[in-house]
Amino acid sequence: HTMTPSVLQVAIKQLQAPSLLTHDLLQALARFQQTAYVGLTGSGRAALWCLLKATGLPRGTQVLMPGFTCIAVVNAVVAAGFKPFFYDIETDTYGPDPTDLKEKLHAHPQVRIVIIHHLFGLVSKNYESCVAMAKTAGCWVIEDLAQSFGARFKGRRIGHLGDAAFTSFEQSKQLSTYRGGAFFTNNATSAQAAQTACDSLPRLSPDEQKQCLQRWFSYYHMQRQSKTMWCYYLRAIAAQRRYPTQKETTVFPNEPLSVHHGFSTFAGIMAPVALAQLANLDAAAQQKRSNWPEIERIAASLQATLPQIIESSEPSWLRVPLRIEDIREAAKILQKQGHQTGFWFMTPLHPTTIPVVDCPNAAATAGHLVNIGFRWPHLR
Repeated sequence: HTMTPSVLQVAIKQLQAPSLLTHDLLQALARFQQTAYVGLTGSGRAALWCLLKATGLPRGTQVLMPGFTCIAVVNAVVAAGFKPFFYDIETDTYGPDPTDLKEKLHAHPQVRIVIIHHLFGLVSKNYESCVAMAKTAGCWVIEDLAQSFGARFKGRRIGHLGDAAFTSFEQSKQLSTYRGGAFFTNNATSAQAAQTACDSLPRLSPDEQKQCLQRWFSYYHMQRQSKTMWCYYLRAIAAQRRYPTQKETTVFPNEPLSVHHGFSTFAGIMAPVALAQLANLDAAAQQKRSNWPEIERIAASLQATLPQIIESSEPSWLRVPLRIEDIREAAKILQKQGHQTGFWFMTPLHPTTIPVVDCPNAAATAGHLVNIGFRWPHLR
């Protein structure tokens, strides 16, 4: 995991004597992602919102996006004043179904933006063909890297085939700043427009930034159960009462952007913590990939279906989805063995119950994936 003891020491130092190294983080992310321009935001949805605003397209513009995603992605589209439509997924990597994407592009000729996603740390099965299809249709392509940041395809980081990409540094992601996100592009005009949009977002106060760091400590404590973390954990509990985690259960309301809805600038106090994690990201991904035989053993014991790792790809593995009919029973077995289980996605637009029309694969997949991480009991 990227949240190592050395990262902890950086975070403790930040509480004691904060320093803002956002410029260093921007440069490091540009090198890591092999892209010309990077912008930092307070969340993944804020990063997507900035990219949508950067297109300069009018309100009501149609956006074609996956019908198997987090509601935060939908909320960013709605908050930008655009209208979402949904394409179906394939069930090998849970990426875009190229046949359905083609049909939806034909059915909605006024679509001007297509969002291509990669889930669980995987590279989507039809990555190249779907991006090419969207571009041929004259659409602006944005890649969603929120769950697969750091993954490679044919030797390069994913995110470079589209016109732009975004990621999330939310607490559960490969690189975590509790709240945070970034956008990437090689287009100077788009980068400037996205940064202008970013500069218009609500800014976190010094107190809110410190609370963000304290909440990061809370999450670290829950993951590591570290005795060293206890005093910081107690502070975090107090901070949580003042700075609650947002739980999205509906589409974005018709009101101004706010920190409460996840739209803000980046918490600069978290930059050194992000830098320390970024240095560990590739090594952590490689360690996860080397433990794949153990994942195969676990899946076989449950008679669960594993996702496909496509040729020439290197997953960054956020969580491994196990497809199984009875996820509750599977979760009980895994939890008895000491595994941490998750349930992405229980619904097509997780975690809401908002229906998605004409996406049968997404509907059939939702509620049948139990996911596990790589911190197994015998490896702790």
